[in-house]
Amino acid sequence: MSETYIDQGLVYTLNTTNNIATLTGTDDTTDSATILSSFTKDGVDYTVELTGGAFNGNTILEELIVPSNFTELPSNFCSSFPGLKSITLEGNDIVIRSQAFKNCGGLNNFNFHNVK
Repeated sequence: MSETYIDQGLVYTLNTTNNIATLTGTDDTTDSATILSSFTKDGVDYTVELTGGAFNGNTILEELIVPSNFTELPSNFCSSFPGLKSITLEGNDIVIRSQAFKNCGGLNNFNFHNVK
């Protein structure tokens, strides 16, 4: 069983070998969240990594903020995420991989000024 950490309804799966926390889903408890860049749990510092499919099928979360330390959104990052209405990318020169927002028909607020 993998150890997890939950913040603002976002679920992170912890790799205690390399201190990487992968964003893997939501617990469907909030409509707005900011992805963590890093955090400390039980005295261990974790760096957050993004992966595709973490929000697959989510209908509760409507607003997502991606902090400035992330410079790339992976393929299928928000694919099949019908509840998403707004995303804020705080970084500069962000690369968006293929199908990152596939099947996100509700997305109506997206600022492209930081996209490479």
